Amino acid sequence: MRTTSITSPSGINGYVPTRYIMAFMAFLGYVNIFLVRNSINLAIVAMVNYTAVNYNVPIIDNTTKPGAIHCEVHSENFTGKNEDGPFVWSQPIQALISTSFLWGYITTNIPGGRLAEVVGTKYLLTGSMLLTSVLTVLVPPAAYLGWQYVVFIRVLMGIALGPSFPSMHPMIAKWIPPTERSTISALVYGGAELGTVSGLLLTGFIIENIGWEAVFYIEGCFGVVWAVFWLLIVHDNPEEHPRISEKEKTYIKTQIAKDAHVSNKALPIPWKSILTSMPFYSILIANIGHNWGFLILLVDLPIYLRTIFGFDIKSNAVILALPYFLSWISTLILCPLADLCKKRKWLSTVAVRKIWTLIGHLGPALCLFVMAGAGCNIQLIIAMLMLSQVVEAGNYGGWLINHIDIAPSFSGTLFGITNGVSMLVSWLGPVLVGFMTDENQTLEAWSAVFIMAGSVLAADSIFFLIFGSGSEQSWNYKAEGESDEVESRMNNTCLGDNPYIRMLKDKYGKECKICSRPFTTFRWCPGVKMRIKKTEICQTCAKLKNVCQTCILDLEYGLPIKVRDKALGMKNAVPMSDVNKEHYITNAERKFKEEGKASSALEGKAKAPSDLLLKLARTAPYYKRNRPHVCSFWVKGECKRGEECPFRHEKPTYPDDPLADQNIKDRFYGEVDPVADKLLRRADEMPRLDKPEDRSITTVYLSNLSGAITEKDLRLTVRWGKSPGKFEERDILGDQPKTEPVLGIPSELPPPPSEVQQNYFNIAPTLAPPISAVYDPAPSRGIRR
Repeated sequence: MRTTSITSPSGINGYVPTRYIMAFMAFLGYVNIFLVRNSINLAIVAMVNYTAVNYNVPIIDNTTKPGAIHCEVHSENFTGKNEDGPFVWSQPIQALISTSFLWGYITTNIPGGRLAEVVGTKYLLTGSMLLTSVLTVLVPPAAYLGWQYVVFIRVLMGIALGPSFPSMHPMIAKWIPPTERSTISALVYGGAELGTVSGLLLTGFIIENIGWEAVFYIEGCFGVVWAVFWLLIVHDNPEEHPRISEKEKTYIKTQIAKDAHVSNKALPIPWKSILTSMPFYSILIANIGHNWGFLILLVDLPIYLRTIFGFDIKSNAVILALPYFLSWISTLILCPLADLCKKRKWLSTVAVRKIWTLIGHLGPALCLFVMAGAGCNIQLIIAMLMLSQVVEAGNYGGWLINHIDIAPSFSGTLFGITNGVSMLVSWLGPVLVGFMTDENQTLEAWSAVFIMAGSVLAADSIFFLIFGSGSEQSWNYKAEGESDEVESRMNNTCLGDNPYIRMLKDKYGKECKICSRPFTTFRWCPGVKMRIKKTEICQTCAKLKNVCQTCILDLEYGLPIKVRDKALGMKNAVPMSDVNKEHYITNAERKFKEEGKASSALEGKAKAPSDLLLKLARTAPYYKRNRPHVCSFWVKGECKRGEECPFRHEKPTYPDDPLADQNIKDRFYGEVDPVADKLLRRADEMPRLDKPEDRSITTVYLSNLSGAITEKDLRLTVRWGKSPGKFEERDILGDQPKTEPVLGIPSELPPPPSEVQQNYFNIAPTLAPPISAVYDPAPSRGIRR
């Protein structure tokens, strides 16, 4: 698709990125979905013979007195014709036909997301649209057979379209980078609002000019055409798309790999915690109230305008379509305003959610109350109808995205539950309206309908105001029964000299600076007049390298990774590319969790001691490293905080010290590390003991000796080993009885001291000689002191 030159993150100048084409096709799909699912609500006005239906009302009563059952309609404003249809269906039957779609929709709404993960969104949505299109074409012949057949077809349509909304989430997760998901989601799901608007206008136009049967034939054909193009153009993920550029594919994979907590972390659903959470129920009640009012306006408002005001189909369509268009425009204003309030910290998250929910629910409730008392003032009724949809857009910044606030790990599950349950309950609204207005098409009856709908919206907004929350719930981080404890890996220097410190724990508060995944962070003060320390990398990355989460130094030796790996000959096993690193760390985390101690082979621990590391390692914690940084303002003579300044007021020792330019990723991978280079240079300057030319001379070097060790202690302790052979008997103990020849190097060894009960030679401890009698082999034997 060639367009004017653009610059996209994919780097393909002159071409529309493939992911935008996918989003545009999805937008058209939702326009078609809402065309076919809502067209019956307006078409039924032309299908029913209202003259033959036994309503207890006259056809038109041009009066405006209080209590009038009909209102005056001026011919100069509404010139269309109201022709009765062929079917004699009562008001409850009409409501049953309109709401029967929801019966099937509920059954497949919740499992739709999982089905898309198994089958793929491409084929699932294609099959869903093709089946729905065929069923739409069958509505006219079914209507002539009986209203029961129409209800049956509408139920099947609901089953087919149930996965339509949740099935799009897996495709967006695979195609759209996190930084673009808000914009693309608004484009994709905006097809629902515009589909409702265009459906009402197109349906009214077709009925006025062709007939109600043509509505279902034409819109059914639209769905088939869209499904063919969707099948040919769109693919489930970038890897399967044959025409996407390698640069865009790499960009998408790299950006999505950073969002590991969404794409990889799959915690078991904590059903008990969810079903006992009041913030969850506040969202559920808000969703029920929203769908209750939405379905009443969508299903029953056309009947109200037809029976009370005598509006023709064309005027009915315009009046019903305009509010949805205004709602879409209002969304583009109210939602960015909500984000601005949070970004500027004018309001907290919970305050934004509650205020915007009150706007989206309490506002329409007040409009419905005004409509109930407006009588025959059609201008006021239409104005309130428009205003109610304008303020209804506040729901998009209120309860509708509150699932992500309280439980981002289970936001899809929560939305499926609340949407499915709300649809199950809300279909009772139009049915209840049907019974309230059946054979009672009066202003009083419809006023009661508006008061009932407004009361439900006002009640659920108050419930959300009391129990709503904007903070993450505890059950979002762990499965039921799992401990809240999180393993932290810090060395003694970073913790400080105080054995009792207070740590602030922030669950999934920051992104790891190595793998970019969110992790549980800790913050603490290691001592008096020390700077605040915090963890920088996640527990998994720290375990892979066996380093401190804060200073990225080896936990065993306290040295940089580059020094340790060079001394031990260890190679870096963690990939450096974002995609491969994400896969490697995810598998490592799973193995750590499943195998426990058996997974220690993955950890970056030293397999053997190293003399070089022992020489370079500090013997005690270096707390000076925790001091505050130098105040740059004080160095320039501009600091005005005095003693309250949290930084050090002193001149930097080395202004151009390269140690100040350290990068965590470089240190983790052992690449550019000035500290490591400095230590390696120091190691090269240390004196060394060269090997003697005479190979018969052997040097024994002993390290890690605690305390003061004398030569006598050394001779009594280090003398047992494997002997090269036997020697003749020899009395070295004077009047002591002779012992059996023992294996010596190169002569026989004295008996062990009394404290050694078991030894290789099984010599009785009572035969231990005094220290002065210990045999001291001559230097000529080849032992160098």
